[in-house]
Amino acid sequence: MKEIIQQILKFRDDRNWKQFHTDMNLLIGLNIEVGELQEHFLWNNDFNKDKKGVKNEIADIFIFLIYLCDKYDIDLEEAVINKLKIHSQHYPVEEYKNKSIKYNQK
Repeated sequence: MKEIIQQILKFRDDRNWKQFHTDMNLLIGLNIEVGELQEHFLWNNDFNKDKKGVKNEIADIFIFLIYLCDKYDIDLEEAVINKLKIHSQHYPVEEYKNKSIKYNQK
């Protein structure tokens, strides 16, 4: 994971793009990429029809997340591990298996 993150940041830094990475630009860019991912599913129930396009949009989303994490000095791997611990406490398997309700709405 660290090697991929370094490659993403090097790509950005080689082009001197960090100067353009304001909060607003990163959030709008992330939102646009999520929208582009959603386009692949609009009126289309066959995910495999354009799997390459879906993979590319997911990669773009990940890149924007890395840029945000870099800006705010967030270790994404650590953040995800911590969030999974929180989810485990909120959603114990024995109570939530096969259920899709939110923990505070049971």
